[in-house]
Parts: sequence; structure tokens; C-alpha cells
Amino acid sequence: MEIEVKTAVFEKLNIALNVKIYNGAPLDALLPYVDIDEWQNNDWSTKTFTGSRPELRIHVWHKDRDECSRIISRIRTALDWVELPLQGVNFVDCRYISDRSMTDADGITRHGVIDFEILAHT
Repeated sequence: MEIEVKTAVFEKLNIALNVKIYNGAPLDALLPYVDIDEWQNNDWSTKTFTGSRPELRIHVWHKDRDECSRIISRIRTALDWVELPLQGVNFVDCRYISDRSMTDADGITRHGVIDFEILAHT
């Protein structure tokens, strides 16, 4: 399911954002960019269906604090409570969990993080 969710997220973000989007950014990626690489799958099964509750953590990298915040806001708008077209999966919900922004260790770059939970069953 990871590939299907990330593909759908990439398509939604590609429409909503005007920055490069990676699924595993290269070390020499130029700012600004968004990385949708971080993924954790959690079981959400019951006696009657097999389900999963994956969490997707999206990273935003920018030199400007305000622009980093704007990108985080656009990501939330693009994905929160939005249906993702998933092949072979009964989509249930894509839900915003949290976000934060901090200055990176270099003292210059802004690093934003936004978390989503996806509920789906087959």
C-alpha cells in the first residue's frame, strides 16, 4: 500500500505546490523541496476485514521561515480529509495529525515536518 499512497500523495501535492517533490531526496537536492519518504505502517485489522493505519511524515526544506510555513499549510489543505485514489484498497480517511517547523542544525535552513494518518482496509 505504501507505493499506492505515496503515488496519490505525490499527485495531490504536485498540483498544490510549486516546489520539487521527492520520495527520498538526494543529498545534493536544491532548496526548496518536499520529501515524502518517511512511512510507518500500523495494523488496523478487525475480525471482519484486514486494515492498515499507515502514518506518512512529510518533510519541507526551505531557507525562509514564512515560506516553509506556507508550504506546510498548503500540504495540509491538499491532504487533510481528502480522498486518495487507491487501487485495490477501500479508502477510509486521510487525516492531518500535526506539524512543526524548526531551524536545521546549519542555523539557516528551515525544516518543516507534517504528519498524516491514512485509514484503509481491503
